[in-house]
Amino acid sequence: MNKQEYFEKSRELTDPIREDILKEMDKLFESGGIDADSFDNTYELPKILLHAALKNESNQWYPPKNRLKLFVKTVRNLAHF
Repeated sequence: MNKQEYFEKSRELTDPIREDILKEMDKLFESGGIDADSFDNTYELPKILLHAALKNESNQWYPPKNRLKLFVKTVRNLAHF
């Protein structure tokens, strides 16, 4: 895969999930699991909610079983960078 192919596929994957991530962040904000008043008007709370939402959304897709080992190995490797 070249860089242009990668870019196009990445856009295809991320454009639709933007709204899903925002909805998940809103759900987490309203969940009662945080005291929003204890955060200053900075990016700290939105970043925490984004982190949690991305973590939740990351569990929405897994590769086919015959590609699972490669998927796990590659994700673990990328966590080092």
